[in-house]
Amino acid sequence: MRTARVSSQDESGRPTWPISRLVAELARDPPGAELARLQAAGITLRPWRRSALYSAESGEIPSRELVELYDALFDDRAGTLVIVYENAKAVLPPRHRPSRDDHGYPLAGDASEFVCDVTVPDGLAVPPGARLRKVWRFRNAGTVPWIGRRLAHIGAISHFAMPTAPRFVPVADTLPGRCVDVAVELVGPPMPGAFITYWKFVDDDGHPYFPQYPLGVNCLFRTVEGIPMPDLRIPNVRLSPEPDRAPHSRA
Repeated sequence: MRTARVSSQDESGRPTWPISRLVAELARDPPGAELARLQAAGITLRPWRRSALYSAESGEIPSRELVELYDALFDDRAGTLVIVYENAKAVLPPRHRPSRDDHGYPLAGDASEFVCDVTVPDGLAVPPGARLRKVWRFRNAGTVPWIGRRLAHIGAISHFAMPTAPRFVPVADTLPGRCVDVAVELVGPPMPGAFITYWKFVDDDGHPYFPQYPLGVNCLFRTVEGIPMPDLRIPNVRLSPEPDRAPHSRA
């Protein structure tokens, strides 16, 4: 259903921007005050097809340019929408997911099981700017030894409004049936909010070992002003890995 052509304002009196309003404003010559402000700031306003805008509103993946335009309209200097867009694109599965990728993965007999979070349980509250050491435990559930693997950060590496994290961390060589703990060092953003990072097993060239599982594993935490730094360890979970079985997700 298409958005009604309405003219509305937020609490401060600035115009809001439903899709139909944006279409109308972009078609104006000369541009309205808000678009003139963007042009004066050096932002290029390319023509937009109405069908593309309505497709984005109904759930299709929009172009990066459209996302950047909305960030500019919201006067968001942190680029929040672009960051969310890039992270969502990184973890969205392809529409037609192949059983194997172009690099021969997954390898025959290769399998991974997520055992547990060793530190930083999902939704943990920490102060803004906190330094976190997230540890996951995995089990080599297949028949292929894991040699020279890495855990890769999927999506934006750092931004004012996102956690700072390395692109890759090493995974210790792991024989079939054994467990391995993998740790990453994160720095939370300086503002309150909820944040998530995604991670996957990759080879030296960055190709995922398990392309059939696009989401991999994640680290989800909250930043809350005025609280003390909590204990990051999860009770009753030992730091030394053991070859126990576990039933769920893969990286």
